[in-house]
Amino acid sequence: MNLHLNRPWRRTLFGKYVTSFVGLMIFVLAIIGATDIWITYRDTKHALLHAQGEKADAAALKVEQFLAEMERQISWATRASSVISEQRRADDETILEHTPAIAGIAQLDGSGRLVLNLSRDGSDTATEAD
Repeated sequence: MNLHLNRPWRRTLFGKYVTSFVGLMIFVLAIIGATDIWITYRDTKHALLHAQGEKADAAALKVEQFLAEMERQISWATRASSVISEQRRADDETILEHTPAIAGIAQLDGSGRLVLNLSRDGSDTATEAD
């Protein structure tokens, strides 16, 4: 059986040009497809990073606002002249009443010893623990 009889167009110059042209087109389309996939990947990655950055900025702003509000509530409830421990305890109880985000308050003296530990559930300990 003669293989050249089954494919007579491969023997001609036109057949060789068609085969070369089709092979070249497949190669060029593969390069274009790979380039397109790479560009799409890069753009998608950039868009996701940008969106994550915006979400992180928004979360940081919310945390900053929360902390500013906590600071405002604590400064509103504490008195600058509260030198007596009863005044400080009353201030701490006021903070716990009006600020639901605070679950407990611990007060330390200058040497780092625990003076008062007041929690929302009403338990308080006035020890001098280290």
